[in-house]
Amino acid sequence: LESSQWDQARIRCRTHPQEVHTWIVRRDADDKVRWKLLPIHAAVIFQAPLAVVEDMLKEHPLAAAKLDDQGMLPIHLAFRHKSDEALLEKLIEQYPAGVVVKDRRNRLPLDHGKDSKFSSNFLRLYSETFAKNQRPVHAAEPGPKEEEIKSLYESRISTVKEAYEARIDSLMKQHDKKIQEMRLKAEKDIRAAQTVHSQEMDELRDLLSREVTSGKKKSQLETEIRGLRDSLAEANQESKVLRRVVHDQKSQQDILLQEVHQLLKEHRTLHEFCVQQQQQLDQAHQLREQLLRTLLQKEDGKAVRVSRELCQMSSNLLGHTEKVFKEASLVHTGTENLLADVTANNGVVTTALATAVAATNAADAAATAAAWGGLGGHDDDISAITENSNF
Repeated sequence: LESSQWDQARIRCRTHPQEVHTWIVRRDADDKVRWKLLPIHAAVIFQAPLAVVEDMLKEHPLAAAKLDDQGMLPIHLAFRHKSDEALLEKLIEQYPAGVVVKDRRNRLPLDHGKDSKFSSNFLRLYSETFAKNQRPVHAAEPGPKEEEIKSLYESRISTVKEAYEARIDSLMKQHDKKIQEMRLKAEKDIRAAQTVHSQEMDELRDLLSREVTSGKKKSQLETEIRGLRDSLAEANQESKVLRRVVHDQKSQQDILLQEVHQLLKEHRTLHEFCVQQQQQLDQAHQLREQLLRTLLQKEDGKAVRVSRELCQMSSNLLGHTEKVFKEASLVHTGTENLLADVTANNGVVTTALATAVAATNAADAAATAAAWGGLGGHDDDISAITENSNF
């Protein structure tokens, strides 16, 4: 009601009719009543629609004749809070004698609505009702209408009581039935538990007898357990040693890989040196061919001999160059095989690495000696040809 949820309030009246009869009381620290009222008083104060008030009067017809802590009927509060004329007419119809009831301050319901304006029809209804109930009273006295409402209310109370008694009787029967079912189930569970308990006791007896029989094997089992523990300790120690060995092998493998990379780097340097030697040989060959052509033009006889010598020298140089390239290729192939074998066997890697380094150094020395030897054999001839030429 306070939050103006009127539809919910109407549903609440139908689903919980006992709340319409419940007094709402507020007390102070000394346990004195500060205020009290029924839900119908609150509905009028919060200006609820007529439908809400009608539902409350349907569930509690005498609520229109109940006074709050200030001695006010719902009709007093309706005039005070300027309710609609339809609501006022409903309250007058429900409890006509309320128009002459005075509150604690000796005020009639109409005294609370002096500032309001009403229609002529409503004023006529109020005056006729007031005339029928001329004697002012300070409390609600039952009249003919109230007697009829009271009898209807008692009839409904009797019907509700019978319905509740029937419901209670039905619930008692259901309760007795469930108690009986639970008792039978409990007895069945007890029998099953006793059977299981007997079986468990038999199993425990058998287990105790087997333990007594196997008591002689206890010392033997303890000896085996100690042996297994010793074996486990030895296995753990071996595992630690193997881990250290694996770690050392890994370190050696890393060192070998670094040496192989260094060998490859030296091989690339050797290859570049061979290429440079080839370029120098090509330049010398071109120079000799140019000298040969020049000498052929100037000296016929001597040019023939020089030409033959130059051709022989060029052939020797080409042969030495091819030999150097073959040896460099063999060194490169050996290096690749060595790199592949590193991951397979660390011990073989060390020997192969030493062999490859020695072969590389030997090939390098041979190539250098061959290149320079080939050139040195003809230095005198070239000098003689140069001196005899008229360049």
